[in-house]
Amino acid sequence: MFRRGEMGFMESLTKSIKGMNEPLSFLIAIIVISFSLTNAFTLRGPSVYVLAYVVAVSIGVIVHELTHKFVGIRYGCPSRFYLDPLGLLVTIVTSILPLHFIAVGYTAIVCPRLSLFSPSKYDKVVGISATAGPISNLIISSLSYLILATVPLSYIITFFLYVIGGVNSWLALFNLIPFGPLDGLKTIKWNFFVWLILFIISLLFSYLFGII
Repeated sequence: MFRRGEMGFMESLTKSIKGMNEPLSFLIAIIVISFSLTNAFTLRGPSVYVLAYVVAVSIGVIVHELTHKFVGIRYGCPSRFYLDPLGLLVTIVTSILPLHFIAVGYTAIVCPRLSLFSPSKYDKVVGISATAGPISNLIISSLSYLILATVPLSYIITFFLYVIGGVNSWLALFNLIPFGPLDGLKTIKWNFFVWLILFIISLLFSYLFGII
């Protein structure tokens, strides 16, 4: 049971994490997700394995969240990425389990006028913005697969592209799960068939890259 002072510390810590500037929030998100996705085997392997995962996660997370942000801005809704303290904790704890749960943060889209006076349009903007994130990961994954299938490359570049493609296909698949704050539920509310097509494509690329 928390004492009054301890509870105040936890509230202050939560406020500080959520109040971090966006670049620092991205950096912490990348570090935590890289740690989660880099399993025990990888950590015991060559350092290039760890580097490949850090590069893949950096590309995937930054592009994913910035795509959310810029789509929101495109519709006149200020947006930015925030860390989620509880999500950070869950991500770290589940990193030692076979099933990793990645939920380090979220991109908040602020459209007060739409949410108050045009809820249906607001849901559409949120849905399109949510859908854009996994699409960006699938584009990266598909480009990685295309290069791997058509261009002769050295072993190290092949390995990096394989990890980048695999991590991005997994990020797309995970975020399309129709649960809680993930993109999948928002996409379904906007357009079920778009969600279904993207989910099938993410399953396909996850299979091609050996993720599932």
